[in-house]
Amino acid sequence: MFLQDLMLCLQLTVDNCISKNSSECLLHLPCGCLHPGKELCCENCEYLEACLSQKQMLERKQAACAEAEAVSRV
Repeated sequence: MFLQDLMLCLQLTVDNCISKNSSECLLHLPCGCLHPGKELCCENCEYLEACLSQKQMLERKQAACAEAEAVSRV
């Protein structure tokens, strides 16, 4: 029973991680920049900084989820 619960938990976590698009924040920056990171004004943009940090965090989570899924298949 515990193993089935663990597998279900891992599957839900993987599904949640995969469904998020890590680049979505770049499309809707509150600063209104059309080319994030390519303009001089983006150098000190707090919105771009937060977006890139979030993107990096989501990519790490996706990698961890993929690793957890690979381990659960063994």
